[in-house]
Amino acid sequence: MPAIKTWELLAFSEMEWIQKGQNPFFRTYGGTHIETFFAVAAENFFDRPQEMSHYNRKLYDHMCLMLNQNSLTLIYELD
Repeated sequence: MPAIKTWELLAFSEMEWIQKGQNPFFRTYGGTHIETFFAVAAENFFDRPQEMSHYNRKLYDHMCLMLNQNSLTLIYELD
């Protein structure tokens, strides 16, 4: 399965948790549309990569594939 399709399945799962008020990680407006969730996920991918990778490693890994970069390595390169 292509990375984007797997990412979509993971994203819809997270969106369901957001809509139910049971997602402790992503902002609530991430549950409104898949495009909005992508924006929220990308924000966390770059701003909180360690936390995101611990929260949902599969989603994080698929973001790495789609964006062709690993934001965790960016942290270590900047130190």
